[in-house]
Amino acid sequence: MFTLQWLVVRVVSLFVSLTILIDLEMLIVIFGFLIVHISIGLKTIIYDYIHFQKIKLILLILVRISAIEISRYTLELFI
Repeated sequence: MFTLQWLVVRVVSLFVSLTILIDLEMLIVIFGFLIVHISIGLKTIIYDYIHFQKIKLILLILVRISAIEISRYTLELFI
């Protein structure tokens, strides 16, 4: 019942709620956790609702590529 993804989502939400000092480093960490949270959510939806293995694999690869691209653009925004 408790998976690694479940634990990661809870730990990420704990870190985000505990961040009181907002400076550039913390903002980058928050965006990183947000990207991980979105990626885990999309993967969960794909695992739950897509039943064809080839389509599931393609969608999981696209989720991973989009997470990498979003984090790259976020870093470009802050640097």
